[in-house]
Amino acid sequence: MLTKSKTLPAVLAVNEPQENAADLKTTGWELSVDWRHRIRELGLGARVVLSDYTATITEFDNPKGIFSDYYVGKDIGEIWGLVTGGIFQTDEEAKALDQTRISGRERLAGDLYFEDLDGDGKITYGNSTLENPGDRKIIGNSTPRYSFGVTTDADWKGFDLKVFLQGIGKQDRWLSTGTFLNPWTSEWTTMHKVCTDWWSPENTDAFFPRPLIQGGSDVAAVQTRYLQNAAYLRLKQLTFGYTIPATLTQRFNISKIRVYFSGNNLWEINNIYKKIVDPEMTYAGAYSIYRSYSFGANISF
Repeated sequence: MLTKSKTLPAVLAVNEPQENAADLKTTGWELSVDWRHRIRELGLGARVVLSDYTATITEFDNPKGIFSDYYVGKDIGEIWGLVTGGIFQTDEEAKALDQTRISGRERLAGDLYFEDLDGDGKITYGNSTLENPGDRKIIGNSTPRYSFGVTTDADWKGFDLKVFLQGIGKQDRWLSTGTFLNPWTSEWTTMHKVCTDWWSPENTDAFFPRPLIQGGSDVAAVQTRYLQNAAYLRLKQLTFGYTIPATLTQRFNISKIRVYFSGNNLWEINNIYKKIVDPEMTYAGAYSIYRSYSFGANISF
């Protein structure tokens, strides 16, 4: 497997070279079922495709066990992060737990707090190794699991309908950029309207912590509270058409006329907060859900 070599000391000031440095084992399966039936003038059809895979590192030179690198036994897509306990409700609560190593500032009411997994009385990142991960652990996996697609079609007396449903059954996603988290990590970002559920003395059950006028919020720390469930079901495409009877079109020396309506991404179910981003867009944290509609005609002479 071609990948970067093991992490080099930062003093070298160069990127690790690409090498044939790792072995990877991938296990998966795929199921496809097709069905067709006709009842006089009514034609029906369906196709279901379901697949899944996992990939695990079986060999890599990582003697220190740095978990941001590959290591033997690592599942591709692992997400390491903190376990969010909640939001401090008083300044006294905030001062009782040492979290200064996360973003280097004093905590107050309205700030996030994290679980002390290693029991040392403070929240730290350890040295980012399997032996000493601090208060981080594997909290999710970004690999898309149980990919599926369902296509159905029907035709009757010139009318035709095709519906394509598509989705992912299991996937975690950390939205590190875009309109979801940037208002808490950069003072130059405009606050999006869906991010206004922030903590205040009058809104203690808020989803987001108190807003800050500068970067350095604990929201930027990869954590369970803002890790998103990226599984979804989507009506990917719907097409409805009608073919005008040939007895009419042939009068005008036209062999076939079909008019149709088509729509893409017309509907979906997903659990991403306020549906702020498209769950299918893995590389664009701020890309919203895009829908398209079209009308047209196919004419054959």
